Formats: sequence, C-alpha cells, structure tokens
Amino acid sequence: MSTPRGRRPHRPSAAAEADALISLPTGVLDDILDRVGLLDAVRTSALSRAWRRRWEDLPSIDFYFPRPDEAKHLRSVDSVLLRCPGRVRRLCAHLDEPSEGRIHDWLLVLSRRGVDTLNLRPISFDAVLALPASVFACRRLTNLRLHACAIPPLPAGFEGFPELRKLALTCVRFRENGEYQLEEIIATSPSLEKLVFWEVKILGDFKEWVIQGPNIQDIQISSSKDLGWILGELPSLHSANIDILDYLGGRDFAKFLAGFSNITKLVICTRHSPIDNSAEQKFEAHEEFQNSQWTGGMCANLQFVQITGIHWLPNEMTFIELILSKARLFCTLFITHGENCSMSNEDAMNKILSYRRASTCAEILFKGKASVTFFRS
Repeated sequence: MSTPRGRRPHRPSAAAEADALISLPTGVLDDILDRVGLLDAVRTSALSRAWRRRWEDLPSIDFYFPRPDEAKHLRSVDSVLLRCPGRVRRLCAHLDEPSEGRIHDWLLVLSRRGVDTLNLRPISFDAVLALPASVFACRRLTNLRLHACAIPPLPAGFEGFPELRKLALTCVRFRENGEYQLEEIIATSPSLEKLVFWEVKILGDFKEWVIQGPNIQDIQISSSKDLGWILGELPSLHSANIDILDYLGGRDFAKFLAGFSNITKLVICTRHSPIDNSAEQKFEAHEEFQNSQWTGGMCANLQFVQITGIHWLPNEMTFIELILSKARLFCTLFITHGENCSMSNEDAMNKILSYRRASTCAEILFKGKASVTFFRS
C-alpha cells in the first residue's frame, strides 16, 4: 500500500528501537556492549528504562584508556567496580595523581576479578609511578607491561605469575639487589613467552643473574648499562634483540654466546666505542672455545644475524667465524660498523670472506657505518 501524499512513513522512536534491541539473546547483547567499549556501554543507560542498568550485568569489562587525555575516565573506576560485579579483564591507563592514590585498592579488587592484562604508566613524562605490592597479587595475569614504575620488593610467599606470557618493563626502577627479584619473577612464570627490557635500572652494582624459562621464545633487551644478566636454559628461544652499551668488555664472551645456542634470529647492537682494543676484552672467545664448546647441535637453527656498531674486535670476528662455520641453515649476516674500528673495513671484510661456510646459502651484507639503533619495542 502506498503512503498517502503529504504524510511521512511512520518510524519507530529511538526508545522503541532500543527496546526491540534489548529483546535479543543475552549473549548477543553482551557481545554488542563488549565491542562498543565500557564508556559507550554505560551511555546506553540513557536509551530507555530497560537499558538503564543493562551494562551492569556484563560478565566482563575492560578499563582501557590508553591515551594520556583519557586519565580523567579513571574517576569512574570505583563506581563501576561497585555496580558491575563481573570480571575485569584488563586495566590499561596513564595514571594521574588521584589515580595513583587509588591503584593499590584497585589492584586488590582486580586480583579477585581475574584481571589478565595490566598496562600502567604515569601520566607525567618525567614522573615515576610508585607501584604497590598488590600488583603481585594478580596471579592470573597473562600480559604485564609497566613503564616508568618503581618496583616494590616481592611480598613474602610470592608464588609467581603462573599464566604470564608477556612481560615488558620499560624505564622501570628496581631497588638494590633487584636483579634477584627480577630473576625470581621470570623463574616463577613458567608460561612466559616474550620478555622485553628497555632501560631497566637496578640500584647498586650489578651481580650476575640468570634469565631462563621453558617457554621463552623472544627476548628484547635495550640498556645503557650492563645489568649482569646471563642466559640460562632457554630451550624454546628462537629470536633475540640485544642492544647494550658494552657486551664485550667485562663479560665472559663464551658464556654470553652460549646462551644463544638454539636461536634462529639474533640482532646485536652495541654503542661500545673502544679506545684501547687490547685492554677492553677481559675474556676472549678464541679458537679453543670454538672447538670445545660450540660443537654438535650448537647454532643448529641459526638463520639470521644482524650486528650493528661492530668494531672488528677479536671476539666479534671469532663470533662471525663461528656462526659461518657452524650454522648449517644460516642464510644472512647483516653488518654495520661503529667508531674507532680495530682494523680497516676492507681488511675485516676480506678476512670474513675467507671464513669457511657451513651453509651454501649464507650471504653477507655490509651496510657501512651504523647510524641508527635496530632495537624493536
């Protein structure tokens, strides 16, 4: 039937449409509200009487405010937690001063609500967030990312994060002997797959500590200071990106290299600029090490190595000779050089080209002077 001239077709009101929508199955409504996000889910209270408290019945919610200008939304966290008893899956936010005063209580509640993702940082660029010890109560975490936080001591009886898969610490601060605290966190997180340290600071002089875990697949470390870490048992490790000021001077280079024995991809960047090459290397990975330590399945999976800021020091040259002569699946060696090299680039490359290659597919790419850092966040 045609509509009479001059009259518009009848359209249901917004409230009527909302009431029709709320008649959908509960699971469908939950999915819709989950997809629009917490803020818009709360705003549906204005649609009609039927919608007034619908968001409070959601089985799970996210406090996801990733931009600094969204810190104001944290004012509603207490109210939301009181009204919505469901699980809180994640808290991602820049914390301002009022929020810092509430974070301890929030974390206690979130630990009981099964939170699996925390991404916390202070809103001010030059501030440091004093993280409360209640963060260690969140034992169902799968993803923990902290930026510019002061890490408290581990509580007595700390049992770790059994479900944690990713740990990313950027510009965080540990107290003296914090390396052992970090070692324990990693060791008690058996599901950990990815580890990212970027400018982690530990008070006092570093002592040797171990990074190890059965499922760690990827490690990224960028630091202007040697924190004393060594790689222990890492049977699943397939890629590493190491950017530190000096990986040669004070370390046992043989021990340093041995930690990467099962790796597929290795990126090393150093800002080290030696003055007296003969005095810089306390430990040398000489031919005896190459023949006695790196045998059998060592380097068996290695396919790609990138070295940025190389100085053609003996340890570096031995390492290059090692991977070319041992890695049967090796494909690419990518090199850029740094300042104050111990020999000319031409002499170094001629020497490298003379090394025996275990892989017929191995190629060497030389870019020249390094001008950028290749570390990935």
